[in-house]
Amino acid sequence: MSLPFLMAICPTCQRPVAAMEDRSVSYYDGEGLPCRFTLMCCSACPQAFVVLQELYAGQHWGQPELMWPSATKALNQAIPFKIRKELSEATQCFKAGQYTATAVMVRRVIEGVCRSHNATGTPFKALDDLYERGLIDKRLLEWAHGLRALGNDGAHFGGKPITRQDAEDALTLAEAVLNYTYVFTRQYEEFKQRRAESVPPSDEGTSNGSAPTCELGPVSE
Repeated sequence: MSLPFLMAICPTCQRPVAAMEDRSVSYYDGEGLPCRFTLMCCSACPQAFVVLQELYAGQHWGQPELMWPSATKALNQAIPFKIRKELSEATQCFKAGQYTATAVMVRRVIEGVCRSHNATGTPFKALDDLYERGLIDKRLLEWAHGLRALGNDGAHFGGKPITRQDAEDALTLAEAVLNYTYVFTRQYEEFKQRRAESVPPSDEGTSNGSAPTCELGPVSE
């Protein structure tokens, strides 16, 4: 099913080109659609880049999405792949000037966070569920509700217009929610575990909690 050439936009020369396929690696996590990462070589520059495609109906590879190189910082691998992909699409919408689409994609990111933690109820209630379980704090709850509301405005025809600043703020806050939920929380728990394991056992003579004593000999002159 591989193709020797693939139409894509080169991230270096910014031209649509028939890039030459070097090699591909398939990926499937048991959910969603199977996909493949393909190393391409631009036929104009030539420079290398990597694209991602999803497999539809078991036979048709979708539109290539640039994965590397990227002007944006790569998200931590601790964040689930499907959620990282949603935020990547939101970023691509922003770069293309599609600010309403950006807001809608960010709302999908927030919904993905709720589902990955088995939060129950409507999107509004699901976020409250994450807060009540201690998975996000009060400020992140407010941020997430704001992003959900912004996505609602973008999803409904005739809603409030989504500005460039709205979309940029949405991307920044969404990444903050992901890092807190999946990265920083886990790192802090691992830190506490390491600290607990590094505490030396108490000596028998100090088991009652009193400070150890020592006897000093005569001081020689």
